[in-house]
Amino acid sequence: MAFQVILEQKILKQQAKLINSVSYWLLRPNDESRLDESNVEVAKDMAHTLGKQTAKALLALAVEVSMETL
Repeated sequence: MAFQVILEQKILKQQAKLINSVSYWLLRPNDESRLDESNVEVAKDMAHTLGKQTAKALLALAVEVSMETL
């Protein structure tokens, strides 16, 4: 079983919300449409984009929780 799946299961077992879970690769393409770029740079760009998406999801979750307490 992949370490990512084990980690996801442990997070969910604690009844936490798993917002994102993504694997990036160093030696194989992360994005087949960007083969002319360094795979490490592509992975960093994808991780940055995921970080922004995760921040938006966390903000939405915080608003949802805040609204539930009203």
